[in-house]
Amino acid sequence: MLKWRWESEIRWYEAELMNDLFGDWLLVRRWGGLYNGRFGTKTDVVPDLLSGVALLFAIDRERQTRNLPYTRL
Repeated sequence: MLKWRWESEIRWYEAELMNDLFGDWLLVRRWGGLYNGRFGTKTDVVPDLLSGVALLFAIDRERQTRNLPYTRL
C-alpha cells in the first residue's frame, strides 16, 4: 500500500495505491475541504503496480501546478 496526501490552505487530497482481495491494483482518490466537512472519493482499477505509481506521480505534478498549490505531506 502506498498513500500520498496533499494539502492547500483550505483543501486536502489523498491518493492511495492498494490491492483488493482479488489481487487487482486500485487507485483510490479522496478529496475535501479542511474546514467544511465535505469530501468525495473515486476508485479506479489500474493494470499493474508501475502504472499506479506513474499515476501517483502524475497526480503529484497536477497538485503542485494548481492555482492554490498543494504541498505533499
